[in-house]
Amino acid sequence: METTLNTEAITQQCLEILNGRQTLADVAGLDANALEAIYSRGYAAWEAGDIDAATADFGFLVLHQPLDRRFHYAFASALHRQGELMHALTIYGYAAAMQANEPGAIYRIAECLYELGEIEATRDALDAVIALCYGQPENREFGALLQHARAFLIRIND
Repeated sequence: METTLNTEAITQQCLEILNGRQTLADVAGLDANALEAIYSRGYAAWEAGDIDAATADFGFLVLHQPLDRRFHYAFASALHRQGELMHALTIYGYAAAMQANEPGAIYRIAECLYELGEIEATRDALDAVIALCYGQPENREFGALLQHARAFLIRIND
């Protein structure tokens, strides 16, 4: 049986994706509920210690719905756990750029930089985390992160 491709339709879908009017999730027919189910499955795999499965799910999500910061952060965290520091740094950077006032991804960037032996860059990242935490005193979650960043900075300065 011969299969014909509708190259015009495929070309149009590619243009829609490239112009930001669609995502691969849209093209594949994956709605928000389906994406959340995959995210939940990846998170459950993470908690169960199955980092490979979590990485696969989170990577799938980033590819199919690149506009959700949570997916980038989760994917970077899984790559980080696997020791893929340079890849994790890149994806954490995307997560940080998507929400510049949220210091969590920057803290994780500092961890990766430290593991790579980039001490000055680690200090800079931790300074940014501290500044962002101070800049948002109404966010109680940042209090613990502020303490971790300070302790990390003291540890690497000793």
